[in-house]
Amino acid sequence: MKCAYGLAVASVLGAATWAVAGTVTVGVREQGTGATNVTVAPGETVDYEIFATLSTDNDGLAFISVDLNATSGLALVPVDPPASGVMDSFVRPDGYDGGPLQPGYEGTLIGNSLVQIGGAQNTIGHTGTYPLGSVVLDVGHGGVVVAEGSVTAPGAQGAYTLNISDIICNAITSGPDVVAVEAVTGTVGTSLIINVEANVTPAMVQVASINTHGSAGALPIAVDTTASLGSTGSASVTTETRIGGINLIEITFAAPLHTSVGGLGSAAVSITSNPAGAVIPSIATSLADSDTTLVLDFTGLLPDKFVYTFTLGSGVVAAGPATPATDLNFEFRSLMGNVCSADPGPQVVNAIDLGLGCGVRGHFGLPVATPDNTPRDVDMSGSINALDFGCIKLTCGVFGNTAP
Repeated sequence: MKCAYGLAVASVLGAATWAVAGTVTVGVREQGTGATNVTVAPGETVDYEIFATLSTDNDGLAFISVDLNATSGLALVPVDPPASGVMDSFVRPDGYDGGPLQPGYEGTLIGNSLVQIGGAQNTIGHTGTYPLGSVVLDVGHGGVVVAEGSVTAPGAQGAYTLNISDIICNAITSGPDVVAVEAVTGTVGTSLIINVEANVTPAMVQVASINTHGSAGALPIAVDTTASLGSTGSASVTTETRIGGINLIEITFAAPLHTSVGGLGSAAVSITSNPAGAVIPSIATSLADSDTTLVLDFTGLLPDKFVYTFTLGSGVVAAGPATPATDLNFEFRSLMGNVCSADPGPQVVNAIDLGLGCGVRGHFGLPVATPDNTPRDVDMSGSINALDFGCIKLTCGVFGNTAP
């Protein structure tokens, strides 16, 4: 087997004294990210890598053999040498990895383990069929991917582990013209924990339209995501009343979103208008609040006098295993100056919006930064006063406008 060969080669080349030529730490992690704790859905593929870091008090790896173990439920399949080619000198024909009648570099599957993954460099200078490659120095200094593989997450939820054992390793202590090898002390490094959880659909907990009100700063109008023209009536649909219009929307979720959501742009949401025909500007997206908030930043205002239906795109997924959020939608009206809503629709900007009660005159001088008062600072000056009255009546050109 590879292990026996490696030890025999080490003996032939002077390692019979069993001097120690440093240490090597071998662990398992996710490919690409380096993560050692991942969360996936049942049936999802997890790509992993076996990673070794060799101390620098030698001239690099000569031979390495490790066992990879999986907890019950994870079905191991033979691994591959790294695609980068960094371990090619350990693989036939350049290196020695098991012989023609034995499993090679990829390991031997025994129970829940792949045993003796790895190979040896041609430190004996062999020139036959194999090994026949040249010795490569400094392999493992600074870390090296020894092997790559993948497992499929089982159907049962729970935590599963990949870990390393039985590390056998020799290092080069002189070379390349005169090559000697000595044993290396192996240390088990990180394990890869695979958490299998059921699919989760991102859950909206809050939607807000943001505009800046002078010295009062950025203030939200919270959107009632349960309201719709068809089911709850025109007056129930939240209205963006301010002259800033719909230009920045923040959608907060119950759990973090996947980092890719921040780069979706206009693909994050589809928007339709009632009546049809509104020209929808493009959208820049980002994530905030520890990735729990999706920010939709429009390149221009959504046109006034429409009710919009927002439907989240299939790319809006949670950070863990997730079902796309295609069933999440809400309606939101843009009708500047319409601070008072009435059923049945359509909604109209009229004298009621100017007056006492729900109108702006009934809120003169009140603090702006409250859910009831923010929509009535129509001119976004930071104060509710005669200027808001004048904006609705004349200066902003919104009096008499209608929307569904």
